[in-house]
Amino acid sequence: MTEAATRSADQASVEMIEKATADQVNTAFDRAETMKPCPIGAVGSCCKHCGMGPCRVPLPKGKEETP
Repeated sequence: MTEAATRSADQASVEMIEKATADQVNTAFDRAETMKPCPIGAVGSCCKHCGMGPCRVPLPKGKEETP
């Protein structure tokens, strides 16, 4: 099973993921692998209402931004 096949059950999507990889195009899957955990969500303050990130909700007192 290819890595692309583990990302989608849809054959057309698998083919497009493989093409993007061959053409060296970053996809949402690539970006997700390189993202650092959200320090706000890690402490339970994330609203989860949008996909517009990064979230601008202030960090709780005493917490620091992820380096």
